Amino acid sequence: TTRQRRLTQVGAEVYATAERMVALSASVASLIESQHDRPVGTLRVGAQTDLGTRFVTPVLAELCREHPELNVDVFYDDRRADLIEHSIEVTVRLGVPKDSRLIAQKIADDEEIIVASPTLQGAWSPTKPSDLRDAPWLEHREVPSKRVVFRGPNGARSEVSIGRQRAVVSTVSAAIDLALAGLGFVILPEILVKSLLRQGALVRVLPGSRRRTVG
Repeated sequence: TTRQRRLTQVGAEVYATAERMVALSASVASLIESQHDRPVGTLRVGAQTDLGTRFVTPVLAELCREHPELNVDVFYDDRRADLIEHSIEVTVRLGVPKDSRLIAQKIADDEEIIVASPTLQGAWSPTKPSDLRDAPWLEHREVPSKRVVFRGPNGARSEVSIGRQRAVVSTVSAAIDLALAGLGFVILPEILVKSLLRQGALVRVLPGSRRRTVG
């Protein structure tokens, strides 16, 4: 009437529903804000096996020490796992992402180099990539290559055919172990063998030459 108003039954139900929606919205906002204040819950992290073991694991350990409410679910594999399928939230990899839909941030540059045991290097004493055409090679099953392009110190391009695959492996660790045993030359990211190069357990073959720069 002109003197008073009263909600209809439908109006009362709508009003009650609106109140619940407002309360729910405030609850969601509070939950999001609390998540931003401190890391909580489980973070699923992926990486290539050796990269993860040597570099990612120590970072995760420190992160968990700093944030007691944070848990980690670690997924290390040399295969390029489907991040969506495995619900991986962040992954650390060498190389350029093939899936352009993913958000990527470059951490650092690295180079793929040829390494071998000092004994094998001394036996072949190569001065240019073509000297290794008939040499024994170690190859990763996920990155097969019959022909490899190298860049010299001056940027010159040279190519070598890999004829003899002494061993094909499924992990970088296996490739490194076989290289240490003197079974063949292998192309690896420098970051994964830097400590072995410093120790002299492996040597860089054709210093200055690289297969490619990876991020």
